[in-house]
Amino acid sequence: MKITLKTLLISFILLVSCLIACDSDDGDSEGMVDSSTALLYSINTNTPDGYFMYMGAFPDFPSSEPNIADMVELGGGTFATAFNEDVYSFDWDALTVTKWLVSETLEMTQDLTISFANTGIPAFTPFSFYSSTRAFLFDFGNGKVVEWNPTEMTITGTIEIPQPNNSYSSGEFYGPHTFGNRILIPISDVNFETFTLDDATTVAIFDVETNALEYKSDNRMATTSGSFMDSQGRVYLFPTRGTFWVMEYGDNANVANYGKMLRFDIIANEFDQNFEVDINAAVDGTISKLYMLNDNEVAAEVTALPLPEISNPDNYFATAPATLKKINLNTLEVTDYSSVGTNVQSWINNYDLFDLSGNLIYPAGQFPDNDYNSVNTRFYRVNANSAEFLYESTNVWPVSIELIR
Repeated sequence: MKITLKTLLISFILLVSCLIACDSDDGDSEGMVDSSTALLYSINTNTPDGYFMYMGAFPDFPSSEPNIADMVELGGGTFATAFNEDVYSFDWDALTVTKWLVSETLEMTQDLTISFANTGIPAFTPFSFYSSTRAFLFDFGNGKVVEWNPTEMTITGTIEIPQPNNSYSSGEFYGPHTFGNRILIPISDVNFETFTLDDATTVAIFDVETNALEYKSDNRMATTSGSFMDSQGRVYLFPTRGTFWVMEYGDNANVANYGKMLRFDIIANEFDQNFEVDINAAVDGTISKLYMLNDNEVAAEVTALPLPEISNPDNYFATAPATLKKINLNTLEVTDYSSVGTNVQSWINNYDLFDLSGNLIYPAGQFPDNDYNSVNTRFYRVNANSAEFLYESTNVWPVSIELIR
């Protein structure tokens, strides 16, 4: 690394600042950043030049709208996530992954970039971090797994895997769940071009020690488009907005039980035959998204039935008012989060957003004049008992909150 006069001057200033701070009796003075905690917050926003992603590191979820000028700007086809106190941005257009270092003062510095352009994988490929030296990109369509080293940022090999029986048209690239030496990947066959669903729920199980992959299916429920894992390695599989969007506009008369929830036990390596919940019947509506609050409770974004009659599928969820409810998975008791209100609109978010305290950050979105390209998002901090309003952002689509340290 080239050492410049500017670098030495900045280092000297930081050293003096640290010495002053350490010598001060007021160790908790205003403006000091608690370097022991940090999270990655990323958003998408629509501009005249297209969609752009912005990401930033914060000591907690912001209590007011952050200035995007203070965040790192990425391309529109980019996704950011955190692992081992570093940040990784996946550029799906260029098929590259860039590593970012996060300092104790929460500044983000670009580090190494690795290209997967020559591996033949498609965009939005499911990925999973396993250890500091092993990470995986799952390409089911071409029957392979690309392994790479997230520390050295190098590709370490390609593993051949069997292809699924269905056509695999899943948007859940952020869906893999790791527990022990196994990684579970939901295999969704929600075809948004033909508006069709598969008639069974399928998951892929990848064994990291043996590099073997197998598929498990359950015909008690149609294909899944959402999932989360509890602390015991049990993955809950359920339909979300994508499933019902296809059901509304497609001809799926032969597809039954598309509103249920199943559970897969990663340790036992099988579907739990004693668990089957009609999740839509429990809330008397259509699930747009489920967020896990704890091992026994979920927060459900619910669109009331009947669904609105709209001729344009692109604006379907822009005109579907929703409410936020809590569901106890053991008793199916439903509780409304009345403070969020009834004028919430779905489609806003694909991922579970949690702050450093383990509270759900719920983005309640509204599309002005039913314009699918713009959104106003109100943020709530939700726990198992209440929902607290935080702030509202204009034309901001929340993407993810990831724990850095």
